[in-house]
Amino acid sequence: MFISRRRPGFSLIETLIVMALLATVAAIGIPRMDIFKYRAHAGVVQVRSLLMQAQRDAIVRQHDLLVSIDTVGSRLILGYDQNNDGKVLGTERIRVQSLPENTRFATPPEALGTSGMTSFGAIQAVKLLSMSNLPTVVFRRDGTVSTPLELYTTSQRSMASDFRVTTVVQATGRTTYLRYTGTDWKAAR
Repeated sequence: MFISRRRPGFSLIETLIVMALLATVAAIGIPRMDIFKYRAHAGVVQVRSLLMQAQRDAIVRQHDLLVSIDTVGSRLILGYDQNNDGKVLGTERIRVQSLPENTRFATPPEALGTSGMTSFGAIQAVKLLSMSNLPTVVFRRDGTVSTPLELYTTSQRSMASDFRVTTVVQATGRTTYLRYTGTDWKAAR
């Protein structure tokens, strides 16, 4: 007596039906997903994380940390000033971090409007230092920063709703970020 053993599985027709359903759902959902807003959000989260790391490293290592902002190259350069002389020498550590793909620093359609700050394009600050001809802020050993700071990022398409800002409080080094709705700044989610 011969017993047929069929393997459990899906037939070709069943597989094609499932693929057709997935394609239909994707066709409906993907056009509604605004990838540029996600990229803009990724950029501001990375900038905030790097600034928080700079403050943390300055406190833990007990030496100043210089953060230079390369708006043209869309990157932040962290210089570990181990001897606290206000310069990063060739023997001191430097960390370069580019913004995520398709995000950049840019001048916002409307600044946050913090009083007393001067606009330096994508950067708003009271006073910036310069290191290698790049605008620079210093995170000190006590957690403070050399100037209050607003740093604006956006996606490559630069629509108003893609703008984000990372703020740094001078006295505490605390960072926050906001998104631009097209008319005003709101807490980012």
